[in-house]
Amino acid sequence: MKDDFFGKTEDDKRHLELLSKLGEVYVYKELEQNSPEWCEARGGRMTASPAQKVMTIPKKVADRGKLSDGAVTHILDRLNEILTGKFTNFKNYSMDHGHKFEPEAGVYYENKYNVKLEKVGFISVGSHFGCSPDRLCGEFGTVQIKCPTAGGSYLKHLFDNKIEKDFIAQCNTEMFFSKRRWCDLFLYYTEAKSDSQRSIRIRFERNIDYLETLTERLLIYKNEYDEMLDLFLEDGSWDRTYKYD
Repeated sequence: MKDDFFGKTEDDKRHLELLSKLGEVYVYKELEQNSPEWCEARGGRMTASPAQKVMTIPKKVADRGKLSDGAVTHILDRLNEILTGKFTNFKNYSMDHGHKFEPEAGVYYENKYNVKLEKVGFISVGSHFGCSPDRLCGEFGTVQIKCPTAGGSYLKHLFDNKIEKDFIAQCNTEMFFSKRRWCDLFLYYTEAKSDSQRSIRIRFERNIDYLETLTERLLIYKNEYDEMLDLFLEDGSWDRTYKYD
């Protein structure tokens, strides 16, 4: 993955400056996604998929500088991976369907837009974060492929600009971590009869204001994670005495 386009614009420079606050970026190019080695590489890290949990700001004003309950639960899940040595790779029917048709969707994207896509295993950022882009596109883009199993969830993206917050956060985080200027959310519906109606592409251009907020929230996550990890690694007994409010 080339970095030479970074620094050519002020947004590139700010992008790298923000990313450096999270740690060094390392690309596991040959790592096969969903392999045991891939699961181990991402173990204990927050990836792009659950990024909206971190972006969600608690409703209470006094808690605005804290994590949401969902983000705290996510940290506990990552610590459990360290505790057990078992790395979470959650699957369900929709995810299995997506994994099955992702290669076909990638080829379809290449043919439709006359580009060549590149696979990458895992991109780590510091010791806390990482992502697994479905595909990289040239020096500037990344592609997040979704293969909906229901027509309604597919077509709503054609008629409604209100994209799920989970998708917005995932695409922006993936773009951020992988040092890219845009991310395509590419929806590929295998049940469509017409080839021309089989896909919807929604492009997220890099937005520095969004990345500023994302970085701020990720640093809160990192600090909370480190505090919990310190207690987790503390020598001696984990026994505690309850403290009343």
